[in-house]
Amino acid sequence: ADTTRLLGCPQGLLLNELSHQHPQGVLRPLLNIVSTIRELGPSSVYSLNATYVLFLADITAQVLQFIRFTQQHLKPVARGVLDEYDRKLADALNELVVPLLESWENECQESND
Repeated sequence: ADTTRLLGCPQGLLLNELSHQHPQGVLRPLLNIVSTIRELGPSSVYSLNATYVLFLADITAQVLQFIRFTQQHLKPVARGVLDEYDRKLADALNELVVPLLESWENECQESND
């Protein structure tokens, strides 16, 4: 009954896309954007790239939470697509972001920051 109010906010629109529409229309572009981190290559924690990477990591983690919420609490039409992108986005974070975070931690420790 109150679900129509939820559609009036960004979170509701994302849940609607993930559960009723075509989730790949949202998830494929996000995965493509996250993959641009690879093109940046190694960078300093003090560079502008760090802000970009952290922003993308945060957005991706939030979308992963929405995917998992949708899978657990709603009846998504395209469960297989959600499973696929859950795996791909999580892999992208692990392969692209985690190594950068580790190198930034080392860089900060070496600089006593």
